[in-house]
Amino acid sequence: MIKIIDISKTYKSKKGNECSALKKVNLTLEDTGMVFIIGKSGSGKTTLLNILGGFDRPDEGYLVIDGKPTTEFSERDYDCYRNTQVGFIFQEFNLIEALNVEENVFFSSQLLNKQINQDEVNKILNLVGLEGLNKRNINELSGGQRQRVAIARILNKECNYILADEPTGNLDTKSGKQIFDLLKKLSKNRLVVIVSHDRDNAKKYADRIIEIKNGEVIDDVTRIDHEVKEEIYQNNKGEVYIPTSRPLTEKEIKQLNEFNGITKIKTMPKQFRKTKKVENLSLMPFFYL
Repeated sequence: MIKIIDISKTYKSKKGNECSALKKVNLTLEDTGMVFIIGKSGSGKTTLLNILGGFDRPDEGYLVIDGKPTTEFSERDYDCYRNTQVGFIFQEFNLIEALNVEENVFFSSQLLNKQINQDEVNKILNLVGLEGLNKRNINELSGGQRQRVAIARILNKECNYILADEPTGNLDTKSGKQIFDLLKKLSKNRLVVIVSHDRDNAKKYADRIIEIKNGEVIDDVTRIDHEVKEEIYQNNKGEVYIPTSRPLTEKEIKQLNEFNGITKIKTMPKQFRKTKKVENLSLMPFFYL
């Protein structure tokens, strides 16, 4: 679990002007699930992701990672956190072009001084849908396949937290869907945090959506029901549910006109509710053994 306590971050331009990227942000992120952080460019979402990953430090506030506040972190603690607990997925893939698929995975093990055998590499590549591509050169892969190699390197770390900055930004729609499907699967037993401006995919995949504007959290909602239908449907009572978030298509209008025995027309059940707030831990003392 990661707790974000009163995090603020300000940057200075070359001209000396100050820009507040984050302003007193407080959040609690659970150990599993897929969380989307959405917002326009310059909203502060990437700054928040970098602070979560230990790549940047806040000017004010701190994180509590698995019960330990970062105010007590040494540089070695930060290095250990980045190297063992966090896996970062970049929009640009960041693979080593001179190495083939399996060599990229082996190389990430070497950086961690971790022993890994061929069977373990094969298992990881199978998990991300790259079976049989062990010897394929990176420049022979599609964008979606390259991003899967990047994810395979993360799985090699066995990290608790996967942080992704626009992971499908350079991919076509089909490849993007495959990556989101894979990350959704991985989020069942670890936390996956995705920075994106794509509301549609956030609504489709997220367990939780956090919206940031001008460095502040303006909305925070959690999915109620993963099986809520998005299309017109009729229940066994003859009630017809219609989505209200978008105009009806011609096909849906025809479908609606063909329904028999309509007794009521209702709007779709909501997919998300406001995330339950955790009390402000900045006002509570910490006790350690």
